[in-house]
Amino acid sequence: MRALDAPGNAFCGAEFGGDVICWGWPDPPFQAVPQLSLAGQDLVPVSVSFDGNNKCGLKQDGTAVCWQGDLPDSASVLDDSFRFQSVSVFNDVSRALTLDGRPYCWGDNRFGEIGDATATNSPTSVAVRMP
Repeated sequence: MRALDAPGNAFCGAEFGGDVICWGWPDPPFQAVPQLSLAGQDLVPVSVSFDGNNKCGLKQDGTAVCWQGDLPDSASVLDDSFRFQSVSVFNDVSRALTLDGRPYCWGDNRFGEIGDATATNSPTSVAVRMP
């Protein structure tokens, strides 16, 4: 494995060949279960983060790949105009830092988690308003 994320009682890892493997609760019988195969799709993640249903990874070129559940058809590059150094997912909100340190968020924004001074959800990356 080249990357691992473990929120709570579940784990997901990005393998060198492009597969994302998850195990633990709630995937009985608590054994490794292939979640997504990105091999040969130019979407191979070098890191992975998830919060249950929402998952994101970073490709070697710094673009973010996100998907929901274990549906490979939903995997897509978020916005290839950005290059990120890190990405994390928690409570239906994805967060990423660009290579030059600018924060971007997307997802559920009902409590202002995206940081754009609104409560509007966004499926695309939004720059966090900094003071």
